[in-house]
Amino acid sequence: MKRAWIGIVWLMGVTVFASAVQEQGADSVMTDLRPEIPELYLELGELELLENVLSRDRGLGIELLVRAVYWAQQNGNNSVASSGCIALTELVESDLARLWLWDLALLLDPSRESEWERMLAQRKNVTQELDLEAAQCLYAIRYHQQPLGGELFARPEIRARVLEAAVLGGIDRDDLIRVLELEIERGNEDTCRGRLYVADRASPGRRLACPDHLRGLGMSGNNDELRILLRTDMVLSGVEVESWGAAASMSMDGAINLPTVRDLVRLFRVEADKAFYRDGQWVATP
Repeated sequence: MKRAWIGIVWLMGVTVFASAVQEQGADSVMTDLRPEIPELYLELGELELLENVLSRDRGLGIELLVRAVYWAQQNGNNSVASSGCIALTELVESDLARLWLWDLALLLDPSRESEWERMLAQRKNVTQELDLEAAQCLYAIRYHQQPLGGELFARPEIRARVLEAAVLGGIDRDDLIRVLELEIERGNEDTCRGRLYVADRASPGRRLACPDHLRGLGMSGNNDELRILLRTDMVLSGVEVESWGAAASMSMDGAINLPTVRDLVRLFRVEADKAFYRDGQWVATP
């Protein structure tokens, strides 16, 4: 009953806010935004989603909702921050990004657990096959299974999934692309399938260290490249690193890489500390 009453109050608030937008204009209402009232950012962002009052691209919705999350947490209102994360799930195309946002929403407000569980069950049915294909793509590239690895990475939906997993794992997407393209090239040029030792043609029966493979097949060119591939694979496979030693080997900050509001701001590239909207721009002071 309490949740139903809260829902009615929220709907009334959105209706009033929508009327203000229609009467005063979007830019006028935007100038009323203040960091000490993060609900205003949330309501305006949700209007962008639910009622299309603002005829703009989704970039404005993202700007508003990220600020709603950021300033709500700053003000200790984790319920609003959590709602902002959930609203943001409607503005991203990546299912992995939606999952990450839901995880953050739950961490901010544990009362969302039942909603999170329903979302997780739906996602498992829809995206499991694509996650497996993306993981297969990484495996094929690492182990020089060409042309399979390159063909899988060339598929738009798999490429997008792999790159999204990298970002959520704290890997720069350009770094991952560089490593993958290098491994694909190595695989195409690998005539001895990554063997560490090859036959010495000058001395039958004798074996020599292969000058092209000082590391075993699947180990990449160096440890940094290997970490990039493994951390991305961990995100796709849903693997959690539970020991500090394993985390250090992956160059991770902690045993379990939990999403944070700071990560949210970084991922969406929003200057959330600029809380005020003036003359079509976000600024730090009114």
